[in-house]
Amino acid sequence: MRPGAVVDAVGFLVTFPGGPASVKVHGLRLCSKAADAPVDKGVGGDFYMGEAECTRVALYRKVKRILRSFSGRRSMHNYSEGVCSSEPRAWRRTAKPRVHGGIVAQGREFVVVSICCAGFLFGQLRRMFGGLITACRGVVPEEYVSLATEPWAFLPIPVCPPHLLVLDECTFDMYEAKKNIQIRPRPTRYKVGFTDLEGQRAVAAFRQRILVHIANIEVNEDRTGRWMREEVDPAGPDMCRAMDLVLLRHQSLAKL
Repeated sequence: MRPGAVVDAVGFLVTFPGGPASVKVHGLRLCSKAADAPVDKGVGGDFYMGEAECTRVALYRKVKRILRSFSGRRSMHNYSEGVCSSEPRAWRRTAKPRVHGGIVAQGREFVVVSICCAGFLFGQLRRMFGGLITACRGVVPEEYVSLATEPWAFLPIPVCPPHLLVLDECTFDMYEAKKNIQIRPRPTRYKVGFTDLEGQRAVAAFRQRILVHIANIEVNEDRTGRWMREEVDPAGPDMCRAMDLVLLRHQSLAKL
């Protein structure tokens, strides 16, 4: 499955570190002072951006950094219900999560994230994005998300609202190989079996309309904003204390 999720970028914008100082990010010199901006150095020169663009780039980098915590084979016992880390089903392999270009709805920008996993546990995806939003918002440290995938750690994870998630694609390769049957058209290189360019464009356009629809719901009803203010923010101190206790216990056991 490869669900897409729209995450409100405005709701958890992070402050760009370093204040008025400039920093290097992937060859781009980012500045937070408008007076430092547009200086054209020609080909190969630095490109200067203002404070708003600095914050936007910092947010995208933070989202990508946190998403790496889910890549590969991880224990997702904290991201589901009634699952112990000692159970084989708790271990799930997640393909590299991707951050796509933003969706703009009514003047607000949203970040689109997609995750592909070989089968999700109950409630796993909602908790994965709940942890992502919580860490991006700064309620808990970024390490909280990766720590929750350790088999010896037991931590609470917020459950994000369900309207943010969209099922984008399902593949049945393992089942097809086991039963020696074919469920969807080949080649599998193209999404949902479309091999013609017109079909691919139609699917992409429909996907875009769905994402814009979800973004408009968020702008008009502020569901995620209310969830963050009413549930995530108040739970922050307890989540940080739980993280400290887990780390302290692990360190104590390591000394034995």
